[in-house]
Amino acid sequence: MLRRPDTLAPVAQTESPAASDRNVVRLHDTYDDEFFFVDTVECPISGTVFDYLRVRTKAVRPISRDSDFFVRYKGTDPALYSLLVCPRCAYTSYRDDFDDLTDEERVALRATAESRVVMVPRSLCGARTPEDNIVATDLALRCYGQRRPNERRRAVLLHRRAWSERERGDTTAELKYLASARAAYQSAFERDAGISDESAVRAAYLIGELWLRLGEPVEASRWLETAIRVPGAKNQSGLIRLARERLFDARKAYGEPRRAS
Repeated sequence: MLRRPDTLAPVAQTESPAASDRNVVRLHDTYDDEFFFVDTVECPISGTVFDYLRVRTKAVRPISRDSDFFVRYKGTDPALYSLLVCPRCAYTSYRDDFDDLTDEERVALRATAESRVVMVPRSLCGARTPEDNIVATDLALRCYGQRRPNERRRAVLLHRRAWSERERGDTTAELKYLASARAAYQSAFERDAGISDESAVRAAYLIGELWLRLGEPVEASRWLETAIRVPGAKNQSGLIRLARERLFDARKAYGEPRRAS
């Protein structure tokens, strides 16, 4: 993805007029402007204004997807850049709720900044490696743990950690995080009164899928059947087709004959 040094775009060239007169923590990395661009944000915890890399849509080239939605990409993996990490206090969040904090949450996150900063070996605002992604995900789990309870968000982050371990080939660690993610998805499904039908179908499918990956096909079957029968499931034909395929796999794993679903 990287070009020769003489064709790399310096970050300063993308400076926006709105940010030019502020004390911004700038990126000094070079980057390929065909696949990345720079955005600027203000940390709601430290007040630091900083640049960070974003992935252009044209750079996203998926080549395969596992049955639990882990996607492998050719070249740039956009998942590496989905979490913002403040270079000063290591506050970490998805962009869509980066500054959606209560006063109590801000106080709690400021009080724990030092414990986060020691986890970060270098700035995570520029180009990231898979190891950087693990650090960012662990930071996000800590930060969301100090915010309003959101089991769906927590489940997704734990699931991401499992994917990181899958990439590294550490099956024991992957299964540990899959188990934690499964429990969080199940908590969200059973306790979140505001969950939409669409989210409920996806959650039920993932609970069943993760039970199957954890070697529990009977529990997997129960949840995959639930996914198929959730109100609104008929509007998600692709997901329901996948649920039926995995339900067949689960029944086969414990010796039950296939039957219509």
